[in-house]
Amino acid sequence: VIKLIRTAPDPQMAREQLMERRWPSGDVESLILLIDDPRHRINEDGTYNLSEEQARAILELRLQRLTALGRDEIADELNTIGDEIKDYLDILSSRARIQQIVKDELAA
Repeated sequence: VIKLIRTAPDPQMAREQLMERRWPSGDVESLILLIDDPRHRINEDGTYNLSEEQARAILELRLQRLTALGRDEIADELNTIGDEIKDYLDILSSRARIQQIVKDELAA
């Protein structure tokens, strides 16, 4: 990722190259399945393409932060975000949860 960003002539090209490249899905496959978002799927050859939002987020990270973050920290953060997304999707699919949230907010 870092080499690709550094060798790209500009951020636009770096973003496009990040999205076009097929990344091995081994480390993130379980996380992609956990999130279960139709925009993010494993390719038939076992690779994964970054979405535009993911590519932009990578480019917005400071390079030293990108190189300093350990895989475990990234995986932990991704698991946390995945859990939050699952909860939000559950809220959106449950009229009772939406009503309870509105009720709680009005009572606060």
